[in-house]
Amino acid sequence: MATPIPDSLERLSPSDLIGVVRDLIGEVGRLRAENEKLGGALTKLKAEHQAIKDELARLKKLPPRPPQKPSGMDKATQGGGGDKSPVGDKSNRRRGSQFDKLTIGATVVVRAKAPAGSRHKGYEDIMVQDLNLSPQVTLYRRERWETPDGLRIIAALDPGIVGGYGPNLHRFVLALHFSGQVTCERIVALLNGMGVVIFKAASGSLADGQARDVPGRGRRRIASRPHRRLCHGR
Repeated sequence: MATPIPDSLERLSPSDLIGVVRDLIGEVGRLRAENEKLGGALTKLKAEHQAIKDELARLKKLPPRPPQKPSGMDKATQGGGGDKSPVGDKSNRRRGSQFDKLTIGATVVVRAKAPAGSRHKGYEDIMVQDLNLSPQVTLYRRERWETPDGLRIIAALDPGIVGGYGPNLHRFVLALHFSGQVTCERIVALLNGMGVVIFKAASGSLADGQARDVPGRGRRRIASRPHRRLCHGR
């Protein structure tokens, strides 16, 4: 029979205190056993859950689950961290400068305000990399001819020009949308901030790589106001 615990342990006799401690030790042992039992059941459930996921992946013909590699902390505790692999030895080799791959497009000489009597001691070079994104608007004047048979001939544009937007803008939008996972709304805001007249529907068409050919009178309207055509639906 468990010893009742009063409000104050100071009122208990030594024998009663020993009984209380024994009861607490027994309770801790019982809770520990239940915890271990629940832990084993949880591990079993996790294994069954993973087996079901693997079976679903097999039925859906999905690629198999990659093997789990131990983390760096596990390797440090197990291996001691004292041995170095051959890969680590290769990383210590001296590599060439990454600036050797760059091509200098312009050289700017920065003048210093030196007092009279100073001697010129050469230059201290520093390579500066920058990016210049600015809109470029080009007016294409397509020649129109009429043959003796009455057939009209209009000079063809570059195949990369679609709907009034050039190939470089196409590549930029595709890179933002697919590689950068940028939404059409943000692409429109970015291009408008750079001075490009474009709307959401136009950016969506460029991101999808859609090419349209509008014959006749509509082609002339598109050449003058391309964003209006792209703005109305896809």
